[in-house]
Amino acid sequence: TVGGGRTIGKMIAGIRVTGDDGRGVDITGAVVRALGYLAGVATLGLLFAPAVFSADRRGVHDRLAGTRVVNA
Repeated sequence: TVGGGRTIGKMIAGIRVTGDDGRGVDITGAVVRALGYLAGVATLGLLFAPAVFSADRRGVHDRLAGTRVVNA
């Protein structure tokens, strides 16, 4: 995520992760996002619900890290 905001899966899907300001994601943001993602998995997906139901389509992991997923 730090190296261009993309993983192989994100490249295939045509998306990338950016900061809220449109800049790249620094190492701290990437770590916070990954930990938040793991917390989402540990809660059996409960923390992903905001991504489904909110207008900005951001999960708790994106809100914590100050990131968002955009089309590449």
